[in-house]
Amino acid sequence: MGHLLEDLVAEIFSKKTGYRVFQVKKMFYHPTYPWMLADVDYFVELPDGTIAILEIKTTNYNAKDHWWRDGEKVVPINYETQGRHYMCVTNIDRVFYCCLYGNNEDEVIIRDIQRDYDYEDELEVTERAESRATIFDERRAERKSEDHQN
Repeated sequence: MGHLLEDLVAEIFSKKTGYRVFQVKKMFYHPTYPWMLADVDYFVELPDGTIAILEIKTTNYNAKDHWWRDGEKVVPINYETQGRHYMCVTNIDRVFYCCLYGNNEDEVIIRDIQRDYDYEDELEVTERAESRATIFDERRAERKSEDHQN
């Protein structure tokens, strides 16, 4: 359902912030690490001409509390990780999130995070290890399949 609402939520974000939003419908690849991909929802043109990422989220009214921790505004960790990954892949320094939690334009949460290069270094190491583990597992499964065929 969330995917069906993306255009509407992007429009609400644009209306509330005054920023122009646009899509680039393609898969982005990190220039050095081919296993790092990004399927960005939208981009935002800021008043100074720089570009940011916009990730659209939807949730229910009861889950909106995940956007606060101890009274502080936060981005849920799974969304933050996704955004930091996307910044790394696209070489963009800021991600906005617009989360619709109700059924009108006043029931949205808007947050943003800035790029963190130390976090990206850790992310690259982790994703490299995960990529190798996946390849290893796939090769092991192929060998098992070949063994069963013989």
